[in-house]
Amino acid sequence: MKHTRRAPRSRWWYVLVLCAVTGGTVSCAATPRPRVLGQADAAAESPAAREAAQLAPQAFAHAENLRAAAAAAHQRSEFAAAQILGEHSLAAYDHAFVLARYVKAEQRLARAEAALAKTQTELAELDEQQLRLAAEADALELKIKVTVDKEPKGKLPPASPERVRARRDAARALTSEARLLCLATELLEPDREGLGAARTTVTELEEELAKGSHKDELFLRATEARTTCLRQLTLARRPATTKAPEAGVTDRLFLELTETQRFFAFRDDRGIVINLRDLTAADGTLTADAREQLRLLGGTAKEHSGFPLLVVGHAAQPKQEDAAKAQAELVAAALREAGAPSVRVHGAGTAQPVVDGRVPDAAARNARIEVVFVSPAR
Repeated sequence: MKHTRRAPRSRWWYVLVLCAVTGGTVSCAATPRPRVLGQADAAAESPAAREAAQLAPQAFAHAENLRAAAAAAHQRSEFAAAQILGEHSLAAYDHAFVLARYVKAEQRLARAEAALAKTQTELAELDEQQLRLAAEADALELKIKVTVDKEPKGKLPPASPERVRARRDAARALTSEARLLCLATELLEPDREGLGAARTTVTELEEELAKGSHKDELFLRATEARTTCLRQLTLARRPATTKAPEAGVTDRLFLELTETQRFFAFRDDRGIVINLRDLTAADGTLTADAREQLRLLGGTAKEHSGFPLLVVGHAAQPKQEDAAKAQAELVAAALREAGAPSVRVHGAGTAQPVVDGRVPDAAARNARIEVVFVSPAR
């Protein structure tokens, strides 16, 4: 009986000893470090981390704090918290790295913009120099032209009838040019001193030529009249040219007109000239294409209000002179409707043909309407 009672106590003793040993072993085993903490440590030691510490210090410090908190939680055996904090620290490192790349991109952009601004400034300075030199060259060229025209002309030797007619035609052309130069001056400075006398001289020449005079002196007088009107125009432009010699306003307008690819523009002493042909339909009204061209020119004149417009009607034959003048008036009305603030009309008749009347298609080439943007400066 005693043997049967001791056996259960022995079995319970061994069970208790085994449980004690097993429990002690389990409680004393070290918990492995979460993998995410190792990843966070690797991220903190990477080259990207060193870059982020400089370029995004606040975001990097936040990631470091999360990594430290994760390590502390693991030390306290708060394994779930350590895992979560470790994952947050990895996300914070990624955020810091992205911010660092963004800062680097902004720095590169700033350097590129600075280089672009420097280049644009240099180009603007070169443009200003070019415009200033062009204005000086134009002024010098004009001065030379006026000086040459002022040289005294001696009495012309006797000439053949053909030569006499050629001189008369040249006198008519020069007189017509003088009239247009004086009109351009009047558009810029109506009350200019000396302009009235110049206009009177031109009127006297026009009257003599209209009567059919063939005097040799007409050519010389017409040359002098043109020189006088050109001088008046030059003096009227001087204040604007002196105020801003590098402005190059005429060059910019010329470029703007040519870039439309709708007009063939050229320059003469008056300013920028555009020849228009075939503007009216059979009933005498402007064609749709003509209205569109004049709308563009009128809008340009509105934007460049410092350039008054001079509309000149040229005829191919004497019997067409009135019609050419009427067409010029029609063009001027369309330009005013499109916004042109200052428009003057003149009928030049047949005084300034483009080609000799005996050339094929001369009539089609000589009949034209000039729209002149009178330049306020040279």
